[in-house]
This record gives sequence, C-alpha cells and structure tokens, in this order.
Amino acid sequence: SYLLASLFAGVASATPITTSSVFTSGDKVLNFDEVVLASGTLISNQYAAYGVVFTGGIYRSSGGYSSANHVSVSYLDSFSGGGHTNFWSIDFSSIQTSAGAYFEIDSDNSLVLTAMLGGNVVESFSFSDGICCTTMAVAGFTGINFDSLRFTTSLSNGRNFYMDELHYTSASTSSVPAPTSIMLLGLGLDGVGLSRKRKAS
Repeated sequence: SYLLASLFAGVASATPITTSSVFTSGDKVLNFDEVVLASGTLISNQYAAYGVVFTGGIYRSSGGYSSANHVSVSYLDSFSGGGHTNFWSIDFSSIQTSAGAYFEIDSDNSLVLTAMLGGNVVESFSFSDGICCTTMAVAGFTGINFDSLRFTTSLSNGRNFYMDELHYTSASTSSVPAPTSIMLLGLGLDGVGLSRKRKAS
C-alpha cells in the first residue's frame, strides 16, 4: 500500500513555472511564426499539427510589441480581434509534463492559470508581472501531468495579455505508470508477502 501511494504521489508533485530556467533544449516550442495568419485572426485549430489548439478570444496580434524580449514577429493576444472574453485555454493533443509561455499582462490585472487533466483541475495559481508592457513574465507548470492550460481574469476589457514562445514537453510512456502495471505490481508484492508468511508459519 505504501509503495502504491508513493507512485501516485510522485506523479502529482506540481511546480508553477515563473522563470525560463526550467525551459530546456528538449522542449517543443511554438513561436507562432509557423503558420502565416492575418492580424486579428481568431486562433483555434491553426496549430493542431503541432499538437496544440486554443479556445476563447485569442488572436494573431496586430503588432506593436515585437520589440519585447522573447516576442517574435507573430504573437498572440486577447484584444486584436474584438470579441473580448475573460476565459482562454491551450489544449494539447497529448498529456504534458511541463508547459509554459512568456506573457505580458496589464499592470492592473492578473491571470489565474490552471492545469487540467481530463477536465479535472490538477493545480492552479495566480500571476502578474506588475509592469506593462515589455517585461514578459513566464508562467506555466512542470512536474505534473496535464492536457490543458486554462487562464482566467476578473477583467473583461479585452486588453488583458499578449503571449509568445510556448514551451511544452509531452509525457513519455515510461514516465507515467500505467494503471494496469501498477495494479499488477501491487498484486505481485502482496503475493510475495503472503508467501513469506506461509513459510514463516
């Protein structure tokens, strides 16, 4: 029982990403130059070939902040296409163990970032960068399994954020114990214990 609990506990150890030091050369990276889109285009499944889709009012930016650190020619924002909301999500086609991006947030605002797995909340935290508009805060999660990043704000004025350079790392099958394998391991350990008790008696 202790071993099984330890295996599950190891999978659920979350660390919010607030610095780029966790990004590695092994990450997949989207800088949103991969697909040519007109300014103000609503982003949904245009990056599905890269294993990422978006929901909510996220748009191909009309520009103005490309001089900021870690911002490329094409980046995304919450205000270039109208239709302002206060809920957005980045949905991955496979389970991730780490994902984060560079965000710029209005100085009077903050975002709540939530990691989801199968529609259930895994971890959540609130972040802001305090200084607008070119400092670029890093936000995300690492050390847990999730398939979606959702972010919300209490403000719906549209000019909530812009973002670029999404880093993400898929879970390898070897790092995520399959439920069947864990069950068999537990039964095997129980069997060994029972066999030893019989020999002892």
